[in-house]
Amino acid sequence: MLIRSAFSVAASLRVLVVIALAASLALPAQRGEDHKLLPGDRLAGDSFGAAVATDGQLVAVGAPGADQSAADSGSAYLFAAATGAELRELVPVGGAAGDRFGAAIAVAGDVVIVGAPGDDAAGADSGAAHVFDAATGARLFELVPVDAAAGDHFGHAVAMDGDRAVIGSLGAAYLFDVPTGQQLAKLLPMGGSSVGGLSGFGEAVDIDVGLVVVGARLENGVSGIAGAVYVYDAASGTQLHRLVAQDGTAWANFGASVAVRGTLIAIGAPEANLTYWHAGTAYLFDAVTGRQMRRIVPTDGHLQAGFGGSIAIDGPHVVIGSEQNHANGAFGCGSAYVYAAEGGRFVTKLLASDAADGDELGGAVAAARGVLVAGAARDDDGGGDSGSAYVFDAAGSVLPMAECFRNAGALLHIAGIPVAGQTLGLRVDVAQSGALLALLALSGGPVPGWPSCGLDLGRPGHLLVDAPFATLAEPWVGSPVDFAIPLPSQPGLVGARIYLQGAFVAPAPAADSLRLTGGLEVSLGGYL
Repeated sequence: MLIRSAFSVAASLRVLVVIALAASLALPAQRGEDHKLLPGDRLAGDSFGAAVATDGQLVAVGAPGADQSAADSGSAYLFAAATGAELRELVPVGGAAGDRFGAAIAVAGDVVIVGAPGDDAAGADSGAAHVFDAATGARLFELVPVDAAAGDHFGHAVAMDGDRAVIGSLGAAYLFDVPTGQQLAKLLPMGGSSVGGLSGFGEAVDIDVGLVVVGARLENGVSGIAGAVYVYDAASGTQLHRLVAQDGTAWANFGASVAVRGTLIAIGAPEANLTYWHAGTAYLFDAVTGRQMRRIVPTDGHLQAGFGGSIAIDGPHVVIGSEQNHANGAFGCGSAYVYAAEGGRFVTKLLASDAADGDELGGAVAAARGVLVAGAARDDDGGGDSGSAYVFDAAGSVLPMAECFRNAGALLHIAGIPVAGQTLGLRVDVAQSGALLALLALSGGPVPGWPSCGLDLGRPGHLLVDAPFATLAEPWVGSPVDFAIPLPSQPGLVGARIYLQGAFVAPAPAADSLRLTGGLEVSLGGYL
């Protein structure tokens, strides 16, 4: 954990970084993928990409139409986010025709949960969820609610946060303890109304830091069948809020997709008619107050685009799928849009480099730690509707700069990932008694001649960073110093580099009035 930021004007530094790095870069309105994921055993009808998940290290993809154990029994796959390499396939024990294993998926660290809403564990289509060890692919156990019944379709939606998982069925959602498989609570909606008893409650779920969000896309909102979303306390199962769109339209499907991170809730309404017929809309809500904060609509939207059919939150960004979006001359190829959560500003649009008619990229999206995954279940690379998934995640790095001498210890990377929109934690690891200031010089380039020894100042320690565009300083306190560096969130910065070096200033005329640490080269990654 950082002791504290070494400066009190983080916003000013962010502006300086953006100016220095973006000045020579074209900021594209859209970009293509880093990896296209295709399973080695793909076949027509697999619908690979119908469900996707990522924790920033692993990518999990569901293929509910795959014929593994039997016709349409389904399958799931794990890939490395950094390389796109297929790691292993997950298959349920005793899978049967129509299980639709892989219709929903979640991954976090060592655990993968795969939904199979057509499983007949407790009657026809009662549904089940399977828990796997991500490292080995071994199935650990099966989750089934204590009141399971035919037609529940339990496992239609799954989400996980730490040791808690929420799993949706038709009309209910269930909380489980992941390590033990114990059911903790059954969540039901209170205060809503629906037509004919069909609410869609449980078809979309998410969980984060003690909050559970469940969509009910067919409930009555401010207008008939506009949709609603429910917020619960994950510890007690208590309902906290019922959310509806203030400008909801009939059949908007508000709640068809949901995401929660911290105090932000993002909700998709892919059939909303606010701009064009069934063009779709997304909304941001405050999880604490339940207040609607803003509505997001793409400027290039069109009728039946399905904007908001899938949704995810990654740090300061909201990712929204639009599976029927027309782009670059391809009809219904689909896309994913990225917006800033603060203010709803458009950031970038993500498209497949090989976009084709009807691929439906963005039918499922997931994002974490600078990695964004979008499914295209209608892609035909392995036959009709075999499916694919796309990863937007150019890996960043923090590397030590080459040098000959340093006389003030090292500059260390101690926290954060080098991804646009994130914050890096850096530490100067030594104390320098008698120094007046601890400095961190930050530049868009190294000194001329790097990567040899940098600039010789005539005393031990070489200057590695070129004329800095930002220098952060604080009074020296005689112990190691920590710095927090916010990385810019502007599009077009993937691959851009920042150079940093620490220094200490002693009272003149001390022999070593300037003492220098080693330097760091930060290469920005992410999907921006």
